Amino acid sequence: MVCNDPTNFDDVFLVPICSVRENDPQTDEACILLKHEYTKLRHTSYVAYKHAQLSKASTIIEEIEAGKFSVLDDLNGQTFLKVIAGIKKTKRIKPVLKAQWEDIKKQNP
Repeated sequence: MVCNDPTNFDDVFLVPICSVRENDPQTDEACILLKHEYTKLRHTSYVAYKHAQLSKASTIIEEIEAGKFSVLDDLNGQTFLKVIAGIKKTKRIKPVLKAQWEDIKKQNP
């Protein structure tokens, strides 16, 4: 999931969404998404902040055009804000990425 509009340096912050599996220690409780919160979810899911990354928007566009990524419907505003709040709440994101996210927020308030 793309969390922001491209910065002045073409950076976008990405987080994956994964299905919750029973007793899975990988599940990040910082942001649990129920299937009714997004039309594309088939199961209760979580945002895997551990795998967050910065990418170039131009690279994402190239991947979409090559058929490697799909464009899905936007999250509703409340669910999107829940995902964004999880960036601060999670303890699993790399500290350098959390700092980069704070910089991105300053550029795109």
